[in-house]
Parts: sequence; structure tokens; C-alpha cells
Amino acid sequence: MYCLILFYISLEDKLVEFRPLPKFLCVKFVIFFSFWQTCFLVLLIKVGVLSPETSKFLQGMLICFEMVIAAIAHSFAFSYSDFIDYSKNNNPILSNLGKVLNVKDLIVDVENTFMKDNKVLTTTAMSEISISSKLSNNNDGDERDSLLKYHSRNKDKLHNR
Repeated sequence: MYCLILFYISLEDKLVEFRPLPKFLCVKFVIFFSFWQTCFLVLLIKVGVLSPETSKFLQGMLICFEMVIAAIAHSFAFSYSDFIDYSKNNNPILSNLGKVLNVKDLIVDVENTFMKDNKVLTTTAMSEISISSKLSNNNDGDERDSLLKYHSRNKDKLHNR
């Protein structure tokens, strides 16, 4: 913690545009309160004020409430407004939504990968294509024979399943 504070002090002027202090405090808030509330609840169990089951329930409830507060604090500390480029023209929301939901590129990729002459390629057919392309590009007979042997062994294993 001490080294982190020294780091912040030495680079404070360079980090000012990133607003590191609220970010640091938000993260430390979550860690600090979660740790100390656990210590406090364990102490209450040792003293006999709470039972272990009640302590577990109470700890869960406290963490839920703390996370609501932490989420609100994080929305201010890690604001989206730091990343807005005001120099660009803003497109309407529906136009952006249309671009996000467009799956045309996915459909084209699937067709190019799995469809050939309007027939769906199976994994065996795809492996045959990849081996035949390797064989046609390679002039070494030993490697060609080893590829064919490997393919025939794997083909037998697939049919034996």
C-alpha cells in the first residue's frame, strides 16, 4: 500500500487526466470493508453474540448492500464519458444497433467454411480436403505417405466409434 501511494505521488501530474484517486478508493473500499466486516463477524461469533449460521447470513446481506454502493461509486469513478470522442459525428442509436445486430458477415463465413457446391462438409470431408491440399503442394513422397497413413488410421478410429 505504501509503495502504491508513493507511485501515485510521484506520477500525480501525469495521471491527473485518468482520475486515479476515485478508482483507487472504490477498489480499496470493497476490499477494506469486506475484510474488516469478516473480522468483526468472526469476533462476534467468538464472543458468542452470533451463531455461525447467522454470521454467514449477515455477511452475505452486508456484502450485497456494499456492492450496491460500490456499483454506484464505480459508475462515477469509471465513467464512460472519459472515452467519448466528441469530434466524431454521433450516429443515431437505431443505426448503431443495426450495425451491432447485423450477422451477414457470420453467415458469409459459415457458408465459405462449411458449404461447397451446396453440400455441407463433414469433419471427415474437411480433413480429406486439407490432406489433399497438403499432398498437392508437397513433392516429398515420404511425407505424402506418412500423411496418407495418418489419415487412414484416424479414419478407421472415427468409423470404429
